[in-house]
Amino acid sequence: MIWGMPTATFTFVHVLLSLVGIGAGCLVVLGLVAGRQLHGWTALFLAATVATSVTGFGFPVDHLLPSHAVGIISLVILAIASVARYGLHLAGAWRSVYIVCACVALYLNVFVAVVQAFSRLSVLEALAPKQTGRTDHCSGTIHSADHRRGEALPRRGGSSGAMIGQERRWHVLGTLAFDRYRTN
Repeated sequence: MIWGMPTATFTFVHVLLSLVGIGAGCLVVLGLVAGRQLHGWTALFLAATVATSVTGFGFPVDHLLPSHAVGIISLVILAIASVARYGLHLAGAWRSVYIVCACVALYLNVFVAVVQAFSRLSVLEALAPKQTGRTDHCSGTIHSADHRRGEALPRRGGSSGAMIGQERRWHVLGTLAFDRYRTN
């Protein structure tokens, strides 16, 4: 039992609140892009997202999880967004503060939903990438957990970090496309 509800019911309510918050948040962001204030959807988005973050703390755990840290950050951002929207009525710079906070709150809600989906749904869990080593992007080497001698394994295409062959051609094409886009 969590907060007087069976665990399955509490989980269902938490997920439902999250999905309602994500849906309403997407509509609010589309309204912001279109220059329209959607008062009802905004209230639903803020309320559902706050409720999602609060109910996330109700699950029994023995230590602080990354999802709790995201929940704390989300609650702070939602408090700022609510003050900007309802307390200060989007006056002056508070309009920009609200827009940024609303977008970040929606992003965090979607981020946690995606992470939870990949960890809970077996169909998505099978598609998730598996980390077998870490890549050092500065030197272009791959460090493998299985590589016991402590030497860095060279990157495919050479031991230096320089792009060669096919990688260089794609880089040149991308640069040309970007330059053409900037000049038009």
